[in-house]
Amino acid sequence: MTKAVRWLDRTGMSAAAAVAVLLCQQALFCQEAVADTLESALAYAYVNNPLINSQRAVVRATDESVPTALAGYRPRAVATANVGIQSLSTTIREIGSTTPPNTYRVVEYYRSDIDHYFITADPAEVHYIDTFLSGTFQRTGLYFYAYLDAALAPPGSRPVCRFYASEAVFINSHYYSANLDECLTVLLNWPNIWNLETASAFYIQVPDANGNCPSKTLPVYRFFDGRRDANHRYTVDLSVRRAMLNRAWLSEGSGANGVAFCSPI
Repeated sequence: MTKAVRWLDRTGMSAAAAVAVLLCQQALFCQEAVADTLESALAYAYVNNPLINSQRAVVRATDESVPTALAGYRPRAVATANVGIQSLSTTIREIGSTTPPNTYRVVEYYRSDIDHYFITADPAEVHYIDTFLSGTFQRTGLYFYAYLDAALAPPGSRPVCRFYASEAVFINSHYYSANLDECLTVLLNWPNIWNLETASAFYIQVPDANGNCPSKTLPVYRFFDGRRDANHRYTVDLSVRRAMLNRAWLSEGSGANGVAFCSPI
C-alpha cells in the first residue's frame, strides 16, 4: 500500500475484506461480494451503494457543473518544474510517434497557479480541455499509452480507477490506481471525500512486486506531493522523475523506483 493510501487508511482492515463487510451489513449483495472478483465488487459498489451515490450527488452539486477535469484549489506561488517539458526527453522519444496498436495517449496537463497535474485518456475530455481550458490547463508535452477497451488490452492488464476530491473538501485533485485494494480502500473509507468517477478510466499492464515491467513496456512512475491537496503525478520521463524527487515529492508504487503502471511502446 502506498504512502498516500496509508495516509488515508486507518482501519487496519484490508480493503477487500472491508468492502465485503460494508456491503453485507447494508444487505446489498452478500452473495455477490463473496462470488465476484474485486473489480466486480468495486463496480457494483459504485453503482448500487446508496451512501456512495448520495455523496457523488453532493460532490457534483458543489462542482457547479464545471467538468471534473477542473482540478483547481489554493493558489500557490511556486516555481514550475519545466524539466522535460520544452523538448521531448529520451524516454518520450523512445515511446515514439507511432501509437501502439489499440492504445490511446494518456495526456498530461499542468495547472501552474496551484501546482497540480492531471492526466486523461478520454479523447472527449482531451478535446474539451484543449478547446476551452487551454488557458488554465497546459499540456506538458508528456504522455504514456493505455487501452480504453479491456478486450483489446494484453492479458494481465488491469482497470485504473479514477477518484476526484472536490474543492468543497479542500483538495480538488484526482487519484488513479490500478491496484484494486487501493481503489477499494479509498471507495470504502472516504465516500464523502473521494468520489469514484469511474472504475476503469483506462486499462494498462502493471509491474511486478519489484517494479519490473513486462517486455515492450516502459515504467510509469507515480509521485505524491505529500500536501493537503493530495495531488499525484504519473510519468515515464526519467528527467521528470529526477525533478520530482528533487522537489521532495514522494515516490509511490512497486519496487524501489515506485512504478505504478507499464506503458506499451
